[in-house]
Amino acid sequence: MPERQVKRQIFVALSLIINERGEILMGKRHDPKNFGMHGRWEFPGGKVEFGEHPEKTVVREAQEEVALTIAVDQILNIYSWFHPNRPHIQVVLMVYITHPTKSSEQAKPNCREVSEVAWKTIDEALKMNVIDNNKAILRDLKKAL
Repeated sequence: MPERQVKRQIFVALSLIINERGEILMGKRHDPKNFGMHGRWEFPGGKVEFGEHPEKTVVREAQEEVALTIAVDQILNIYSWFHPNRPHIQVVLMVYITHPTKSSEQAKPNCREVSEVAWKTIDEALKMNVIDNNKAILRDLKKAL
């Protein structure tokens, strides 16, 4: 008898950190075991912990991943898709527009999953090796601004 796959949802919150020059912070993913993500650029963020509000998630993840203290300005959009290799997993992605709150802090890799960071304009970021769903987010951000 075939193994039954349990359907589940994963809630993820991402932060579009925009500096005073209008550039967005991108982090390069260091995850050698994840072939589709390793070495590609993405936004800081992560899974929403049980009982945690997604806005708190983006603030926590920005500190953990890129060593920045941020404030949330607004939600950009909520996205949903099914994991390409695991169709029983639905990813719900909440994307927030944020900004750094401490001018003295410099963005830097602050965990093993981020190998480098870069401030880029939206057009520059669209030309980078960005994770696929992040390109759609960049296009939506460009329309919103």
